[in-house]
Amino acid sequence: MAAGSRALFLGVDGGASSTSAVLLDLSRANAAAPAEADMAEAAGPAELTAEGARECVVGRGSSGSSNKNSVGEASARSALRSAMEGALGAAGAAAGEVAGVCVGMAGVDRPADVQLVRSWLSPLFPHLPPSRLLIRNDALVAFASATLGIIPAAAATTATGILPDEGEERIIGGGRGGGGGGGTEGRVDGENGGVVVISGTGTIAYGMAADGREARASGGGPLLGDKGSGYAMCCDALAAVLRAWDGRGRVTSLTEAVLGHAGLSSPSELIGWAYANPSWSRFAALFPCVRACAAAGDAAAMAIVTDGVEEMALSAHAVACRLGFPASRQPFLIVTAGGVLTDSSPPNIPRMFDQQIRMLLPSAVVKPPQVEAAVGAALLAWRITLC
Repeated sequence: MAAGSRALFLGVDGGASSTSAVLLDLSRANAAAPAEADMAEAAGPAELTAEGARECVVGRGSSGSSNKNSVGEASARSALRSAMEGALGAAGAAAGEVAGVCVGMAGVDRPADVQLVRSWLSPLFPHLPPSRLLIRNDALVAFASATLGIIPAAAATTATGILPDEGEERIIGGGRGGGGGGGTEGRVDGENGGVVVISGTGTIAYGMAADGREARASGGGPLLGDKGSGYAMCCDALAAVLRAWDGRGRVTSLTEAVLGHAGLSSPSELIGWAYANPSWSRFAALFPCVRACAAAGDAAAMAIVTDGVEEMALSAHAVACRLGFPASRQPFLIVTAGGVLTDSSPPNIPRMFDQQIRMLLPSAVVKPPQVEAAVGAALLAWRITLC
């Protein structure tokens, strides 16, 4: 790598509420990303710390939802491009300077989704081969945010977090794995794989074993339940308000909180409010009301939160069992991510989740993100470039 040159890697975290892009200049770190000719002289990538990664951020961009299942393809494409261009512009960088890109997006669930998003990005980065223009489900970059981009070597170029096409041999949608597979016994880090659980507007659980096998649970979106997500818990809260108003359910402080948030005077107005704009992020924006009512001791709100946390833990358990982690009896990593699952304000959902995991998966080690997901995505792009 020539003196004074930059080693730029672009990471994107695209969700149902917002999209964030981060540009890293890894020439600022001791473990700088090398040019091809200097690969052998590079410092070991494991040396990079969370603080070091944050110091490498040279540009940021943000925009609205890029989940095409929520806002449609045109809006998703526009949001993705806006966030990336914002990060590049903030750094005074051209797209042609970028050495690698990793985009993690909610709603990228099938190989066809990958190809669609690739068709959006390839014209922006025509110099990058597919191996350096990575499109992944957002669960994979959430995992990378806790491991600083480290994932099992066997999964480095194959793990995507997406559901396989019919007939593929991956176990991502079901089945049972043998013991965790191929890792270094006793180590709890990204190299041995693990599980990530996201709960924000949406939810998903995803995992990979040391031998590269993948599995996932939940993540079907609102029409298929999405239990454990902020959206689903807010829908349950709206239902609780209507049940209380009807006399079918217990009186709840959610009524005053929800009506105040929505600017309504009566529960009778909720039906019109809900169907006027049923966007996922609009519903999920009610979650602070649910959390506050639960923290204040409201029984209906606390039941909603408790059920949601139990669903998150069940999803983690399902993925861990498919990959054989409990059977191995070795410690393994569970990463928590998303605005709902990482907010420790009362009633402290991270602690509730940890308690559930201790009962279901006693050998699991729960770990929150070390950097934001977009930084994790950029680090994943960098590490895969080094493979």
